[in-house]
Amino acid sequence: MEHPPLECLTAFHEISDRRPRGRTRLGSPMSMRSMRRADAVAVLDESFRAFLGGYDRAVVVSGPMMSGKSRLLRDFADKVSAGIGTVFTATGSLSEHDVSMGIVEQLLRRAGQRTGPGTGLDQLRSDQSVDNGRALLADVVGGSPAVLVVDEVHHADAASVDALLYVLRRIVGTPVLVLLSTVDPAVAPAAALIAELSSLVPVRAARLRMLDVDDVAALLEVPLDDRRAEECHALCGGNPLLAEALVVDGYETGVLAPGETFKVAVSTCLYRGGRTVLEVARCLALLDTTSSRHLLYELADAPSADVNQAVTDLTVAGLLDDDGGFRHPAAQEVALATLTPAERGHAHRRIASLLHHCGADVPLAATHLVAALDADPGDFGSELPWAAELLVEAADFALRGDRPADTVRYAKAARSLTTAETVRVRALGLLVAARWRRNPSAAASHLGDLRAARRAGHLTGDGFELLLSTLAWNGHFAEAADVIRSIGDDTSTAVAEPALRWLHFVSPGSFTEPTSAAGDPGGGDLFQRAVEALGVALSGGEPARVAADADYVLQNGELSGIAVEPLMSILLALVYVDRLDDAEQWCLRLDSQFAARSLDTLRAVLLSVAAEVAYRRGDMPLARSRAASALNLISVKSWCVAVGYPVGTHVLASTALGYLDEAAELLRRPVPANLEDTAFALPYLYARGQHALATNRPYAALEDFRTCGRLMTSWDFDIPTFVSWRIGVGQAYLALGRPREAKGMFDKQLLRARGRARAVHAVSLRLLAETGLISDRRQFLEESVKLLQNSGHLLELINSLAELSNEYYARGDSERSRLTGRRAIEVSSGCDALGVAKNLLLSGERFDLTNLVDDDEQRYPQLTDAESRVAGLAAQGLTNREIGRKLFLSMSAVEQRLTRVFRKLGVSRRADLIGLTLARSAAPGLLESSTSKAGSPSG
Repeated sequence: MEHPPLECLTAFHEISDRRPRGRTRLGSPMSMRSMRRADAVAVLDESFRAFLGGYDRAVVVSGPMMSGKSRLLRDFADKVSAGIGTVFTATGSLSEHDVSMGIVEQLLRRAGQRTGPGTGLDQLRSDQSVDNGRALLADVVGGSPAVLVVDEVHHADAASVDALLYVLRRIVGTPVLVLLSTVDPAVAPAAALIAELSSLVPVRAARLRMLDVDDVAALLEVPLDDRRAEECHALCGGNPLLAEALVVDGYETGVLAPGETFKVAVSTCLYRGGRTVLEVARCLALLDTTSSRHLLYELADAPSADVNQAVTDLTVAGLLDDDGGFRHPAAQEVALATLTPAERGHAHRRIASLLHHCGADVPLAATHLVAALDADPGDFGSELPWAAELLVEAADFALRGDRPADTVRYAKAARSLTTAETVRVRALGLLVAARWRRNPSAAASHLGDLRAARRAGHLTGDGFELLLSTLAWNGHFAEAADVIRSIGDDTSTAVAEPALRWLHFVSPGSFTEPTSAAGDPGGGDLFQRAVEALGVALSGGEPARVAADADYVLQNGELSGIAVEPLMSILLALVYVDRLDDAEQWCLRLDSQFAARSLDTLRAVLLSVAAEVAYRRGDMPLARSRAASALNLISVKSWCVAVGYPVGTHVLASTALGYLDEAAELLRRPVPANLEDTAFALPYLYARGQHALATNRPYAALEDFRTCGRLMTSWDFDIPTFVSWRIGVGQAYLALGRPREAKGMFDKQLLRARGRARAVHAVSLRLLAETGLISDRRQFLEESVKLLQNSGHLLELINSLAELSNEYYARGDSERSRLTGRRAIEVSSGCDALGVAKNLLLSGERFDLTNLVDDDEQRYPQLTDAESRVAGLAAQGLTNREIGRKLFLSMSAVEQRLTRVFRKLGVSRRADLIGLTLARSAAPGLLESSTSKAGSPSG
C-alpha cells in the first residue's frame, strides 16, 4: 500500500489549540510543545514511521490524571487521519464501564458505519452479542493498514477488550498501529489487554509527567526565571489543562488569576477523575480546615483505599496541595458547586454531628450547623437536639474571642433551631451583646424580643443589663425606670443600682440618684465603681479618688471586657476632675486594643472623650479630627441620644478653627427629638451657642446658653466642670453690648468655680477683665495666667497670655508685653493655635507683633507648627519631659507629636532628626528656628 508524504508528522510536533493568535502580556497563545516529554513525542514518531514501513506497533501512553494523555492521542489521531484516511478511535468512560461492546460501537461509528434499522450497529446495540461485535469489527478493520486509538482504556468494558484482541490476532501481518492511554498500565482491564497485546506486536511505553516550572515558562513564553512561571505552576500544580485555562483567563488582562475557564477546567478534572475522586473532592471542600479532615473516611461513601487513591489523584492533578487542601479557593468553589443545596445541607449536618460526637471544638461544629442552615434552610432541631445548645456555646465563645460577627451568626441559628425559651433567651442576650459592639442601632432592633422575654420572666441579670442599656441608649427612659422598679429580690441588685446611677446622669430629670453609701474603694462591681466615681467628680470630689477608681475599673475591664456605660462613666469622671493626662493615656491605651478586637462602639466612646480632652487642652485640630472619627466609626443613628456629646465637641473645635460652615453643617443634622431630656444635650447646646456667637447671632447664642442653665439648675446638675453656661451667657451679653449683665454672670461663675474648677475660675477672671468694669485688669489677668499655667488648658492659657501682653503694652511696659507675647506664641505652637495667638496679639490698636514670628520660616511643609516645635527641641537633645515643660504639653502629647514627626519625615529615631538639622545648617529652617524659639528664656 502506497502512502502519501505525511506533513502530519511535522504538524504533530506543532499541535496547538484553537484560540486566537497574537501575543499577550503573558506570551502568545499556548503551544502543546511544552506539555509533552520529548521521549513521548519520539516514541509516537518512531512507531508511526514503523507503521508506515509496514510494521505492526503498539504504544501505551500512561500518566497521572489530567497529564494530557487524551489531548495527545486526540490531536495525533486528527493529524494522522488527514494523511492516511480512517482512524478508529474510542474513549473509555467510567459511566459506560458496564455497557457491553461500548468501545466496539464507538470504533465502528467513528469508522463511518451507518446506523438505523437493519444495520450492523443497530443489531449490535440490540443484542450486544460479543460474536457479532467481533465479526463486525473484523470486517471493518481487517484487510488494510489500520490505526486503532483507545483513550482511557482502563474504563473499557470487558466485551470490547475481548473483541479488540480477537481482531488484532487476525489482522497481524497487515500493518497495524494501536495507541492506548491509561492512568496506570498495571490496572485492570488495561493490564490484561496490554499483556496479550505485547505477545502480538511490539509495545512501546510513553509515560507522561505533569508540567514543571520550565514547561510552564515555555508555555507562557517567558524567561525561565520569570516569577510568573512559578506563580502559574503554584496555581495549577503542573496540570496542563489548568495551566492552559490560566493563560486563557489572563489572555486579555495579562494577570494570572483563575477565572471562568479555570473553573470549567477544574470541573472537567473532577468529573473525569471518576465518582470517588468527585466524592472525595466534595468532602474535602466541605470539611475545609485541616483540623476536620480526619473525618474524610467517615464522610466519603467509599472504601478507605479508594479514598486514599482519590486524594493522591487530586494531589497529582494539581487540585490539592501537599497538605490536602485546595490550591486555590476557586477549585474548592467548583467542588462545592457540584452539590445541590439539599446535598450540601445534609453533608454539613452530618459533619457537624461527627464533630460533636468526637468531641471536636465547638466553633468548628457550629460553623457546619450554620452552613447547613444557609444551604438548606429548615428546622432540623429535632434531628439534632443538641444543635441549639452547641450554637449558644459557640456564640458565647465567639463573643469572648471578640468575633461579634460569628456571635450573631451562631446566636441567630440557635434561635431558629429551638423553641426552648431558656436557650432562646440566652442566644438573644449574646446576639444583642454582639451587635452592641459594632452597631447599637442594630441592637435596638431586638428590643421587642427583650421586652417579651422580660414579660415572660426569662431575663437573667445579664439580660436586664442589656435591656436597660438598650432602652437608655435609645432614649426610652420611662420604660427603663419601669424595668428597674420591676427588679425583685431574686435578681441581683448589682444590676439595678449602678444602672440607676448611670440613668440619673444621662437623664437627670427622669431618675433620682440612689442614696446608698458609696462603695468600698478597694473593690466592687466595675459598673458600680465607675458610676460612683462619676458622682464623685460631678460633686467636686477628690481627683485622686477618681484616678484610683479609674485605674481599678479600666485595668480590670481591659482584659475581662467592659460595657459602654462604665467605660464612658469613668473616662468622663477623669475629664470632670481635670485629670486630662490620665484620661488621654487610657483612651490611647485602650483604643489600640479595641481596634484589634473590632469593638467599634467602645472605640467611638474613647474617641469622643479623647476629642474633649484635646479641646480642653486647646488642640483644636486634634479635637476636630477625633470627634469626626468618633462620628464616622459608628453611624449618627447608632449614637442615638448620646450623639450630642461628639457633635458638640466637633462643633466647638471647628468653630474655634474658623470652619464655621462645617460646624453649621453638623448642626443641621437631625438629632433625636428627646435629646434635651438628656445630659448629652448640654455640650450640644453650648457648642451651638458658641457657633452662634462666632457667626454674629448673639440672641440665638443667649437662648442656647440660657437653655443649658435652665436644664442644669432644674436637674440640680449645675457644675462648672461639665458645661460653663454662665460664661456663655456672659459672652453673649458682651456681644450685645451689655457689660454689666455680663459681669454679673462672670461673678456668679467665679464664685461657683473657685476651689473646684481652676480652668473655669481662670476664664472667669479673664472675661471679667474684658468687661471694663473692674479697677485692675492686670491683676485679674495675671491671676488667670497663674491658674492656667499647669492646668493643661492651653487655649485658655494662650487667650489669657495674649490679653495680659496687650494689657502690659497698654500700660507702657513694652518689655514685659513682648516677653508675655512671646510666651503666648510658644504655647500656641504646642497645640496648633498659632493663628489664634496672632489674632489676639494683633487685635485692636494696642500692640504690633509683626516681627515677633517669621511667617516664612517653614521649611518642612509636611509638619504642622506644633510638630515643628517639638521636632526642633528633640533635635536639640531635650527629653520628652523637658520638651513638655517648655511647650506646656503633657508627656503623651509630646510622644504623639514625635510619632507624627518621625512618620512624616521618614525617620525612626531622634538621631535622625539631628542629622536633618545638620544637613540644613547652610539654610536655617524649621527645626533650627523652632529650636531657638522654644529654648528662649521667655519659654
